[in-house]
Amino acid sequence: MSTVRNMTDKLKVGDIFETKVKFLEAIIEWSIMRGVSFTQVKSNKMNYTTVCAFMVDRDNASRDVCPWRLHVSVRKNSCRYFMIKKIYRRTYM
Repeated sequence: MSTVRNMTDKLKVGDIFETKVKFLEAIIEWSIMRGVSFTQVKSNKMNYTTVCAFMVDRDNASRDVCPWRLHVSVRKNSCRYFMIKKIYRRTYM
């Protein structure tokens, strides 16, 4: 059910994934294809936030250095599908 059908597609706000695992598979493939790394900032049953790997420091103070940050969460009334809600980006996405 993911709206990201192949990795030539860009990830965008509104893309839907059946599960968080499906989203993670897509972001992993996306990052490999583009040669970028990411790291998890937040993860629970309802949300997942990831950023480019070089952004993270002890207090997350270097947010402005990172070219991208992505947040997915469970859509209300969606049978627990995850949807990309926010993307902060300068490049890559």
